[in-house]
Amino acid sequence: MPERQRSVRAVFDYSWRSLTAGEQDALKKMSVFAGGFSLAAVRQVAEATPQTLANLVDRSLVRQETSGRYELHELLRQYALDKLRADPTAYEVTMDQHCVYFADYAMQRNFETERDHKKSLIDRDIEIDNIRLAWAWAVEQGRVQGLFKLHLGLGELYEIGGRYGAGLQLFQQASVKLSEIYQERKSTFGTGYQEIGEIYGQMLAWQAWFTLRLGRYQPAQTLLTEALSISGQSDVDSQWQRAYPLYQLGLIDWYLGRYASARQYLEEATAIARRTDGLFIIMASSVHLGLTETNLGNFQAARQHYEEAIMISDRLGMHSVTGGYTIFWGAWLIFRTIMIRLNHC
Repeated sequence: MPERQRSVRAVFDYSWRSLTAGEQDALKKMSVFAGGFSLAAVRQVAEATPQTLANLVDRSLVRQETSGRYELHELLRQYALDKLRADPTAYEVTMDQHCVYFADYAMQRNFETERDHKKSLIDRDIEIDNIRLAWAWAVEQGRVQGLFKLHLGLGELYEIGGRYGAGLQLFQQASVKLSEIYQERKSTFGTGYQEIGEIYGQMLAWQAWFTLRLGRYQPAQTLLTEALSISGQSDVDSQWQRAYPLYQLGLIDWYLGRYASARQYLEEATAIARRTDGLFIIMASSVHLGLTETNLGNFQAARQHYEEAIMISDRLGMHSVTGGYTIFWGAWLIFRTIMIRLNHC
């Protein structure tokens, strides 16, 4: 070890020995955070009391930002992380707690649950490093529910940021892991695999979405067909997950000028979404049903779809989102123009 690193480590060793057992435990657990952390996060993940945190700030071991967030110097974080990893059980428990916290955090702020979309995007962007870390841990350890809670919030961030290749890679990794778990559960036990299949199908659908966004229609269709095949093995009450793949298939056919089949897919997606209160799918499908009917010359039918899309958009508060969803919003601009023309008919 170079002399400079030995000197830094000696300083850390001295500071470490001056801490109480509770402060040492808290500092070790804080090392799992990426890109800083909030008070709420450190209390749940590191089980640190406000007093313990204040003591560590007073000792200059934890830095408090003007925003109210906290962070560790990277060298100190690595030192504390080594301490935590020396106890594999404690490390795994802490990483699981981190994953659970940020999975819940992301789920509470995705576009289907949070009506203030601009705020939810800012909140998720602040914690993007922690959300990505939670995702990586959930994939590595096969934490199925963690992946399910994370996938909408993370997928939306990568979509809005235009990071299609990176998004595709994330969902490919999750799909591979879930495929292994799904096949093992199905072949070994013969039961209890349907719920995993539902989540696996959603990962395939998001993988297909980013594949579609990269202009690879045929591979996207293959993934969507597989997702529908898996969801077809679930019971009737669990058919909600079919709506998103069907919407995408309709979107692909609309792009390729196959309007009759596009309409069929979009209508089926809408019907399922209505039964399951999937408002975003209803809205998006209504936009593209309107465009499909416009392409077919059915302007009054198109107008009905557009009006429903506007109504749901207002209900969801989607007007507060800036950027992102360029397929959807590009279509939105088109149909707004058409609506103006129809109003003058």
